[in-house]
Amino acid sequence: MPPPPRTGSGRRRGLVTELPLSFAISQPHEDIGIIIGSSASINVDGGIVSGRLSDTGARLLLIPPGQDNVTPTQAAGSFKLWINDGMLTKYELQVAGTVMVTVGKNRHETKTTQTITTELKDIGTTKFAVPAEVKGSWNGRRGNQIPL
Repeated sequence: MPPPPRTGSGRRRGLVTELPLSFAISQPHEDIGIIIGSSASINVDGGIVSGRLSDTGARLLLIPPGQDNVTPTQAAGSFKLWINDGMLTKYELQVAGTVMVTVGKNRHETKTTQTITTELKDIGTTKFAVPAEVKGSWNGRRGNQIPL
């Protein structure tokens, strides 16, 4: 069973089995880059863009980087992107495949299927407060701009 859908800037991706496998955090911009770069077909229906992933793209999304004990031997996948007012607001990945898992000297082949949904919200609304003492220390320098 895949991890539950999460809302926010990151989500867990990885295999969920009884085998000792690690999880990785995947950022939406990483997923979207792989989806767009490896789409084998695209269909646009109103505000929903859907399609199929190439074998390479599905393998990249099936097994996160750094999981050296797992090698995908076959993978396929599809995606849906929800676009609202020109902004990506949600996406769904469905990936399935066969992976070779190495634990010590043992190798096991296992099949896995994952459906992952990520909502993107509150984009561009991050705010932070600059303390008055910091603002005051920069008066007269660089037009009151604080270097970040």
